[in-house]
Amino acid sequence: MIIDHRFETTLSDAHRDAVAAELQATLVQLIDVALQSKQLHWTVVGPSFRPLHMHLDEIVADVRAWSDDVAERCSALGVAPIGTAQQISASTTLPAPPTFFVQDEDAAHLMVERLLMTAAAIRDRLSILEPMDVGSHDLLIGVLTGLEKHAWMLRASTLQRLSHPERHRLAGKQPVAAPRLGSTPS
Repeated sequence: MIIDHRFETTLSDAHRDAVAAELQATLVQLIDVALQSKQLHWTVVGPSFRPLHMHLDEIVADVRAWSDDVAERCSALGVAPIGTAQQISASTTLPAPPTFFVQDEDAAHLMVERLLMTAAAIRDRLSILEPMDVGSHDLLIGVLTGLEKHAWMLRASTLQRLSHPERHRLAGKQPVAAPRLGSTPS
């Protein structure tokens, strides 16, 4: 991290350093989420290919916009953000995505996992940022809610594709057996 003290901020140097470290870690994860989403976008197969393929592109667009906002916040604080492939590869905490064709439901699950891992890391960072920099704190709240929204949408679309009895099982309920033709209800 290169800090240029010619940029004046309302943060102390110690707070700027701490905030920049949290923003940089967030930037790395967001860039990796965008890359992994694009990888899954290219390799998803299955009956839900088209809607998932399109949703993954929506995720890429949103995550790229958020990563740009985070990087620009670093720059506004006088800290040079680092978004190079080498930095992402060396610093990411996300598991690597598969590099083969992935069934649609598996691709959705993998993306939900990465979105929620990133959201959890941001949630942890919020408690660090709140007392030091409300601007960065507010920015990451928006990113967090967007990540969780995409995770919810992917889970909801995957759950809809399950059979009726399977939905009940996942909800912790027993399905009601359909009456057979010619039988009398009890």
